[in-house]
Amino acid sequence: MNRLLCLCLCAWLALGSCADVAKVHQSVPGTLPMLQVAHDSGSRSLRLSRLLVHVQVTGHIATTTYDITFYNDQDKLLEGEFDFPLADGQSISRYALEIDDKLREGVVVEKAKARVAFEQTVRGQIDPGLVEKTKGNHFRTRIYPIPARGYKRVLIGIEEALPASATGLAYALPLAAGHPLDQFSVTATVALPAARPRVVAGDGFAFRSGDAGWEASLQRENYQPTNGLAFNIPLGQEAPLVYTEARGKETYFYAYLPADSALRARALPRSLTLFWDVSASAAQRNTEKEIALLRSYLSAIGNVRVTVVPFAVRTFSESVFTVRNGDAAALIAHLEKTAANDGGTQLGALDLQRFPADEHWLLTDGISTFGEKEVRLSATPVTVVSSSPGADFSYLKYIARQSGGRFVDLGAAEPEAAAVQLVHEYRQFLGADYDAGAIDSLVTPVQSGVSRGFAVAGILKRDTATLTLHFGFGSTRSSRQTVLLRREQAPAPGVGRIWAGMQINELDLRPEANKEAITRLGKQFSIVTRNTSLLVLDRVEDYVTHEILPPADLLPEYLALMKEKKSVAQDRRKEGVAAAETAMQELVAWWQAPPRKERPADAQVETGTRFTPPVISDAAVVADSTTTAAAANAVPTPARPHEPMLNYTQDAKVEEVQLEAVSLDRVELSKVAEPSSTVAASAIEVQQWKADAPYLAELEATAPADRFERYRALKTRYARQPSFYVDVARFFFAQNEEAIAVQVLSNIAELRLEDPELLRVMAEQLQEFGQQALALATYRELLELREEEPQAYRDLALACSAAGDHNKAVHLLYQVATGDWDDRFAGIRQVALSEMNALIGIHGKAIDLTGIDPRFVRAMPVDVRIVIGWSADNSDIDLWVTDPRGEKCSYENTGTALGGRISRDATQGYGPEEFLLRKAGGGAYEIEANLFGDSRQTLGGPITIKAELFTDFGRPNQRRKVISLRLTDQKEVVRIGKLVFGNS
Repeated sequence: MNRLLCLCLCAWLALGSCADVAKVHQSVPGTLPMLQVAHDSGSRSLRLSRLLVHVQVTGHIATTTYDITFYNDQDKLLEGEFDFPLADGQSISRYALEIDDKLREGVVVEKAKARVAFEQTVRGQIDPGLVEKTKGNHFRTRIYPIPARGYKRVLIGIEEALPASATGLAYALPLAAGHPLDQFSVTATVALPAARPRVVAGDGFAFRSGDAGWEASLQRENYQPTNGLAFNIPLGQEAPLVYTEARGKETYFYAYLPADSALRARALPRSLTLFWDVSASAAQRNTEKEIALLRSYLSAIGNVRVTVVPFAVRTFSESVFTVRNGDAAALIAHLEKTAANDGGTQLGALDLQRFPADEHWLLTDGISTFGEKEVRLSATPVTVVSSSPGADFSYLKYIARQSGGRFVDLGAAEPEAAAVQLVHEYRQFLGADYDAGAIDSLVTPVQSGVSRGFAVAGILKRDTATLTLHFGFGSTRSSRQTVLLRREQAPAPGVGRIWAGMQINELDLRPEANKEAITRLGKQFSIVTRNTSLLVLDRVEDYVTHEILPPADLLPEYLALMKEKKSVAQDRRKEGVAAAETAMQELVAWWQAPPRKERPADAQVETGTRFTPPVISDAAVVADSTTTAAAANAVPTPARPHEPMLNYTQDAKVEEVQLEAVSLDRVELSKVAEPSSTVAASAIEVQQWKADAPYLAELEATAPADRFERYRALKTRYARQPSFYVDVARFFFAQNEEAIAVQVLSNIAELRLEDPELLRVMAEQLQEFGQQALALATYRELLELREEEPQAYRDLALACSAAGDHNKAVHLLYQVATGDWDDRFAGIRQVALSEMNALIGIHGKAIDLTGIDPRFVRAMPVDVRIVIGWSADNSDIDLWVTDPRGEKCSYENTGTALGGRISRDATQGYGPEEFLLRKAGGGAYEIEANLFGDSRQTLGGPITIKAELFTDFGRPNQRRKVISLRLTDQKEVVRIGKLVFGNS
């Protein structure tokens, strides 16, 4: 039986000389990995003390292993991370941390599960490490702890297939360091039967014959490397390179065919639309190479009409240029002037159908950080150009494939050579003939436009097999090449991983549809994907707790402990419902109980001049506490004093309260039967908060027409400071410059990919600006990133309600109330129940209660509700409310004589904390917040608080005001505002 494999857009292109390859191909990240620790104006790097690099080349497969030791010069334990972009086709192959003087290897785990295990382990002050893929081809490593005045050793391996031609394979390694290293070495081994490698760059580096093949090394002490290493490996033959690997029960093969230069002329466009990314992240593009490519391409076309459409969070005004006789000087000058980058990237803002042309060009990294994520394609082919490290190569290739266009990776090609390819039609792979009983799971690389040869991989089911590959132009076959395969042919480690990586790259074109297959392959072959991460835990008990299979050295002990683990299966969903039932009983019991007439003797009372607003620290900066950390350590959260006024507990059952099914009619009757206080709420007053930042003073002193340019100038000083963008966005919004406000705010999404705290700050500000659709998109992304945290569901629920989708909000809040959450989030259940029932009470029969247990539906309107949440995990902020009698309700006094109650003290996480008062007495209710403790293992930074003040909560006449402010220092107290009832 023969099988025909048809993949119509895989390129078969010419390859330049080995010298050219060495010049443009970079086999590892463009800079040495630097361990970063966040602080309130961005981040700082820890000093690199020791760097040992080993390069192993077997056949055409190269593995570069970094063995790095960092030094922490701070007097506190820290959590660090480094974020590094990889080129197309590169992947993480190994990750290890030194624990008790031994390297502990990482294991591949589902991404969310790995993150939960990492963060819970950090909170226990135990050593974990994590490598995860964020957006595009960016990888992030998180390491804890880095001891005070101590060292941390981490090992990372990067694997890839080297580009080849008839003359050789090329390898390049950048090695520039910013300071002398205590110890430095680089070694390389090239396995036989390869010919002696030729060193292109690397003083003192020479290959000699050794036991393992061709070997070279360089060792130095107190040495500052300034140059890179590059070498070529002659192939010495024109036949296909074929390698195999026996892995388990399967034999994998990989064949690489040196490139063919067959080209033919194609019809050139008369009109072209150029979509030019001007977002903040576009500053990472190599626009010099992109412009060189355009110049060469337009010169070859001669005469063409070009429309330039800049875009970031939206598309900006287009400009039209006429290129005559290849002269594109005016166009190039315009692009160079347009290179001032600002704002997030919203690829969904591009509707290509609005721009008819013979050909479209898209120049971007393909990473959409804001709003809608996908380009709206048209029938016009798209040439996609990438020059950014860490680009979303999968999505860019998908755009090229779907539109019938091409993908150009200027990280692996010179502009002039790429332009030659683009003005021609090149020979393509059109399919393969083979015996399906002998070859299985055949895969070729995703179409890459300008490539350097052709590769194919699969599983060999018999001892020998024949594979015939067909090539041609368009759909017409013009040539073929036969590859003979046999077991144990040039055995090489990593061939199975290469096959799996090619499979993942193909599946990754549509990641949501192929999520399960991508995850399975990532776990099977230890590949970090968008769905899997590499995790290191300290103790075998930690692997048992999270039921994660450990590395081989811990496996026997792990299996023994797993046998001892209790085998009683617990229905976690039932536990969540039971906890929600307890929370509901407590809430109903409080709501039904009459207020006490007298204040208890030990209640907190404000005396003298009962309330003095504290000084607000205007110098604090919004949301710079945005780097995730965990575990109490550097500045430990103080122990809570004795809480004498606990009127309820989370775990206690309130036996005398019986929950019963409540119909919507009953809810409405109950709502009518519970009028608000006879003392009307006359005012909701919030403390006006404004950052006392020098950049705001400069903007205020600038003429309105010049303010945006002034902002651009200021940005060079504050580019890594999240609060700068929040404050400036608020400034422009106050000046009725809403579009500019949104653009400025969107820069936050570009500061650090997939940062939940940054995204939460941005989403809340978008809501304040009335940008509900953009806020919803951001909250949905937050939920994808933090599916294990109930706050992510609550945030999305409240955003849905604000956008008018109250039904969706109710069901999300029900999920918050009844879900299975970590114990540190237990207090959120009652908050969600309050919010859910308020929406049901106000919107009545518009809510579909299908799937919601009627025991949890009850109208419980209140006169006063105050709720706060905050941006930073592992922080403890307290809500204080002082009533007209001077009694303060807080974690120390959870119930007042007037009937006020405060929710469970949220000492970790993001809150929320909630104050409720069923019947308000006349007078003022003063509201404060206190930063009690901050356990983040970063260099700190302000924490943003969002406070919501309600009167008549859960009634049709409900009123609400919101204020955002921030706290910087432990024990800092800020005044939020007050609610006034009567004429006080």
